[in-house]
Amino acid sequence: MIRLIILLFLAVGTAASGQGFITPVEEVPHANACYVLKTDGSRIEGKVRSYDIGEGIKAVTLTQANGSKLKVMASEIREFGVKSTGLVKMELMAESTETVRKLSKANFEEIANREYIIYQQALMPGKKDKYALLQLLNPGFDSVIKVFQDPWANETGGLTFGAASLTGEEDRSYLYVKNNERAFKVKKGSYKKDFADIYGDCLRIMEIYQGEKLKFRDAAQHVWIYDQACVE
Repeated sequence: MIRLIILLFLAVGTAASGQGFITPVEEVPHANACYVLKTDGSRIEGKVRSYDIGEGIKAVTLTQANGSKLKVMASEIREFGVKSTGLVKMELMAESTETVRKLSKANFEEIANREYIIYQQALMPGKKDKYALLQLLNPGFDSVIKVFQDPWANETGGLTFGAASLTGEEDRSYLYVKNNERAFKVKKGSYKKDFADIYGDCLRIMEIYQGEKLKFRDAAQHVWIYDQACVE
């Protein structure tokens, strides 16, 4: 009960912070140093040569230290890291990430200032087994629910590559992955209706928000509360 009260206090105290996931990078840096962690446990390092981009990053082609070219499909990649630029590092610490800074138990400065932008594999929505690499937006409180940038979320379109720039628009949807299963879309317009489907397996969070006005802009807060109250 004491833990529940503390979590409720934190939820109310951070509600005014608004949307608080990591600011998504709209354009993936090109020709930068990178690494690939494959699903078989091996690691590859090199420089980005090109991307196959559609619904997220479908494949990465890199130039290895010996000069050879290697193309790796998203279905083979567990995690992909591409070296960040100064602009990205600066924007990751922007006001829009304040909720993450307050909520996450992780060292947020280390997360935001790290050298690499991190993408992880997701099994995309739909019946077919299509994999893509998407940017993780809730590092530090992603033990059960991982929140990724939705490639279709902004009117400006999906990912491209080049000099990195960052979206200034508020995302209207995210892709959630729960328990490493298939990704599903969480939309602003249906968030209240879908709240119980997302978090209903945890009685604590349903008690915390019983009677509360549920807002999509507080999604980061809800994911963090779930991570703290519902994950053993």
